[in-house]
Amino acid sequence: KKLSVKQLVFCAMSIALGTVLSNIKLFHFPTGGSITLLSMLVICLPGYWFGLGVGIIINGQPLHGMLHPEAGHVPMIRHPKDKDFKCNCPFHVSCMEGLCAGPAIEARWGKPAKELADNPLVWEIEAYYLAQGIVDYILTVSPRRIVLGGGVMHQEHLLPLIKQNVKEILNDYLQTKELADLDSYIVLASLNDDQGIMGCLKIAMNSLGI
Repeated sequence: KKLSVKQLVFCAMSIALGTVLSNIKLFHFPTGGSITLLSMLVICLPGYWFGLGVGIIINGQPLHGMLHPEAGHVPMIRHPKDKDFKCNCPFHVSCMEGLCAGPAIEARWGKPAKELADNPLVWEIEAYYLAQGIVDYILTVSPRRIVLGGGVMHQEHLLPLIKQNVKEILNDYLQTKELADLDSYIVLASLNDDQGIMGCLKIAMNSLGI
């Protein structure tokens, strides 16, 4: 299939994003960001890109096994009010990226996320899907902190809804001090949307041994 220049550029940016996501945690040291734990998971929802990325840090190192993790494509149980929406992912009928990344929001509602702030159903559905993904990561990777960033997370009312859904889905199955304080466990990125460029700089610094 022949790709347009725009698609090729976005593919390159997506590859870069996948690498950057695995290095965001390491950037606490030169910039003073709030991420200090040795085992955590970062989710970025870039509202104007093509998808949703997940980076996993274990003992201070990015997780990279057979490939970089594709945790943004974990399967989702459909929200009762979202049965008819065609998943925006070309590979899956019901995955996290295809249902709740920025492009999926725009495809479902005909408007970008920033123009839908006053529609409560938008964020009810969004929180429902994001919480499912987060619970999957909690149960499989057991991160010590989860950091959410990107354009979609600019909606300030979304984070409390996500936490509420996470609590309901887990249903007290796990008892840890982290989960007892979701306000400290699931947090927003603290680098003012500069995570991408800072991550790139940190990769360069690491390669130079700085």
